[in-house]
Amino acid sequence: MDDLRGSLYLRVFGNELRYINFNGLDSLMSQNNINFLDVLMKLANENDYEYSHSTILMDSTIVIPTSSGFPLSLTVNGTATVDLKASGKVDIMKLASSPRSLDIHGLIKPR
Repeated sequence: MDDLRGSLYLRVFGNELRYINFNGLDSLMSQNNINFLDVLMKLANENDYEYSHSTILMDSTIVIPTSSGFPLSLTVNGTATVDLKASGKVDIMKLASSPRSLDIHGLIKPR
């Protein structure tokens, strides 16, 4: 376990809440605990997130010889694009009031 090395991060709604580099298990366990008040304050801000990704699902060609001597070529192409915009805010003021509740207001827009 002394050879264990790595990096960890905790990200919520685009806010990086914690980042840790560690060498060995003892180094990982000795890291300071997360300050939950700081986490809640970061979540209380309005946050926007955009994600866009394009990919090729398939790209295939088959050539079939015909009796006339000309090849018959069949081609199939498939692509996909994901474009997503999201925004949100966590209402932490209701955690302090009675009865306690947590409201998360958000919007997801696929484009």
